[in-house]
Amino acid sequence: MHLRLFLALTLICALTFAGLSQALYPGEVQADRIRLIASPESEVTGEILVEAQDGGVLFLRNDGQLMILQPSEIADKAKEDDTPPPISEKELSRQLLEELPEGFKIHSTDHYLVAYETERAYAKWIGNLYEGKLKKSFKRFWKNRKFRIKAQEPDFPLVAIIFANKVSFTAWMQRELGQPPGDTLAYYNIMTNRVAMYDLAAGRGNGVSQNRDFDAILRDPRSIPMVTTIIHEGTHQLMFNTGLQTRLADTPYWLNEGIAMFFETPDLMKKQGWRGPGKTNHERLGRMLQFAKKRPTNSLQTLIETDKRLQAGGLESANAYAESWAMIHFLINRKPERFTEYLKHLSEKKRDVVVDPNFINTRAKKRISDFKKFFGEDLSKLDAEFLDYVKTLK
Repeated sequence: MHLRLFLALTLICALTFAGLSQALYPGEVQADRIRLIASPESEVTGEILVEAQDGGVLFLRNDGQLMILQPSEIADKAKEDDTPPPISEKELSRQLLEELPEGFKIHSTDHYLVAYETERAYAKWIGNLYEGKLKKSFKRFWKNRKFRIKAQEPDFPLVAIIFANKVSFTAWMQRELGQPPGDTLAYYNIMTNRVAMYDLAAGRGNGVSQNRDFDAILRDPRSIPMVTTIIHEGTHQLMFNTGLQTRLADTPYWLNEGIAMFFETPDLMKKQGWRGPGKTNHERLGRMLQFAKKRPTNSLQTLIETDKRLQAGGLESANAYAESWAMIHFLINRKPERFTEYLKHLSEKKRDVVVDPNFINTRAKKRISDFKKFFGEDLSKLDAEFLDYVKTLK
């Protein structure tokens, strides 16, 4: 489910940075918020995050979307006299309705805009789950005395888009990511900063699409994948909008996915289908215990240094996801202080700027050295402790 998402995001980053990688300055060029005119007829307002020597830019729009613009796409650049504020909820709602197919409506909460083409009850459930449950639990979890991390308030309204069915979702994903969804149920797009999904309860309940009993639907074990997916992608969105991760910086997939899986586990006994983070993910645990029987001795190192195993597909990917969940569970519960410092270190990384032809090898070495800096040089010792911990999980 998540593999296809990350392959898509990897493709986005690779394609968009390819045009800038030959000319970027080694570091970020900070700039005031500016108006960037992409053509004589259109303009976008926001902030230049990275500027290339040839004039191309990585641009953060005032609605939270990232754009990569080549010099040929830029008619003019001009600094604003005053720093433009983030887009308003009203303006972003109007923008969404113009961008999305006809028939969408908007449901808003304090921090979320839910654009939907299903019935309002489904949109309200998503909004309440994200605003009332996930965001509050997310902030409370990291503020805990074990971590003392203050999650920032998002700079922009957080957008979730709900399509009525997989057909319309497929068309959107094809347009946005250039590929069909396969078995993807939802995804967070690191460039647009939005979560997209489709009505995963279609045909459920009493069968009347405008009058479904969501309490009954959520008590049904068939809702486990639905809640899991929605929480998982919402966690990705929060990580990148509260200061815990930086979009397009080198955040290892195992960490990114591991945290999302740490939060995702449903609790169908609760009213909205989810209680909070940290419940044992029995699907991941079962896979990890099977994998542990024939796990290579260098498994921890290969998980940390590259994203290949998570992207491989099939059994290798399933094992890597399970190991990522288990490692995050281990570090959070047994190494909370070190994990906090490691997470803070990663959150301060600048966006990846590819200027070195040996970038992949350099990044792998840096990932290992970063990890060892916080968890010790002896990976085999840590790995043995990790495997002992996994055996205690129930």
